Amino acid sequence: MDPAGKQKLAQSVQKYFLEFLQKFRLPLPEGGFDEDFYYIDQAKSMVREGKRTLYVKMSHLDQIPADEVSFDPSDFRLVVESKYMMVRDALNAAVPQLLEMLEGDENLKEEVRKARAQDELKFSAAFHDLPIYSGIRDLRTEKIQRLLSISGTVTRTTEVKPELLVGTYMCNQCNRKVGGVAQQFKVTHPAVCPTRNCGNRTSWKLLADDRTTRWGDWQRIRLQENEHEVPAGSMPRSIDVIVRDEQCERCKPGDKVMITGSLIVVPNVMTMMNPSELKQQVRRSLNTRSDNSYGSAEGVRGLRGLGNRDLTYKIAFYGTFIQEWGKDDGQNENVRSDDVVFLSQADKDNFEQIAQHANNSGKRTCLDVVAKCIAPAICGNIEVKKGILLMLIGGNSQKQTSEGIKLRGDINVCLLGDPATAKSALLKWTSTFLPRAVFASGKT
Repeated sequence: MDPAGKQKLAQSVQKYFLEFLQKFRLPLPEGGFDEDFYYIDQAKSMVREGKRTLYVKMSHLDQIPADEVSFDPSDFRLVVESKYMMVRDALNAAVPQLLEMLEGDENLKEEVRKARAQDELKFSAAFHDLPIYSGIRDLRTEKIQRLLSISGTVTRTTEVKPELLVGTYMCNQCNRKVGGVAQQFKVTHPAVCPTRNCGNRTSWKLLADDRTTRWGDWQRIRLQENEHEVPAGSMPRSIDVIVRDEQCERCKPGDKVMITGSLIVVPNVMTMMNPSELKQQVRRSLNTRSDNSYGSAEGVRGLRGLGNRDLTYKIAFYGTFIQEWGKDDGQNENVRSDDVVFLSQADKDNFEQIAQHANNSGKRTCLDVVAKCIAPAICGNIEVKKGILLMLIGGNSQKQTSEGIKLRGDINVCLLGDPATAKSALLKWTSTFLPRAVFASGKT
């Protein structure tokens, strides 16, 4: 698609998406629609809570009547799913436009003005609730830039790092400032100095403290495919997931998550150099751009120093929404704080059902009822099941480091007994029930 066509498509998507956010109302079970506008209320809550992400359910595009909007919702959804990375900036730009149209008291309007002045580039729209998801093993080049969901187990996360969103540079030859240089997954300098008779293309200095320079947060997550998706005799595959801003620190190693976003392609520079060449390249890159002024040492750029080596690429995943596997959109999940746990109605019903099975005579307690749910296919062994249950819910001592940090102790269960007494079966059931459990046996 030519640049003019891309710009026209982005403008249309931004216009229609803003119209959808303004007019969508939840359908009622008895018929009709709710009086409140769903995403307008969410936008007000977003501003009051200091958040910058608007969460949009894809199923809502199918629920809005076609006669209430000036576009076809099915066609709009098809464009968003098939050309997501192309129209992502237009979708994100509709969020601050929606905030500008909010009606409310002066405090809300003042918060909107401050948010737009400080974090205009951090506003984003995160889509979720896609009907199907793709396995990590099924990711191919035809899915690049499409909106899709993947699932897996988090194996590693990095610390949250700063990311340059829009840079302001100073020409080292004529000292002219050039701002508004957008960064796209790599260090991007101005193409040429706008000063007449200068023509500088390579010597630039980043003004990190300039008010027009915008920074954001990012984190890299290593996601491994689910164990039930690994073919027999194969090793599980993994993929790097890049998340930004509010999606950082949303998961930890061991969590099973569903991530919605888009497949991207990034240069694989590190694999083309052996360790000695990589150290020399990093040292050479830092020496050529270092001086005594603050902020002169920039990110290492490996593409220019590769010479005639063949450039290879690898796929990565740009995540915009992280959801715990098996959870819904978050409206009914439990909310935990330091002192109070608020339970959903479904959990309250489960607790009441357990209490009804326990009698007042004391012969059967709630612990007995819940313990029988451990490995229900195995009869008896009630004391062993109680021990496993207590270990699962935290029946062990806490550890405290020298810095005063409290850590939960390791959960270890060792069963001793005669052969064919369901020892391994009990532990295997525990390892399948608990996602982070690791089953270890003495067999080689």
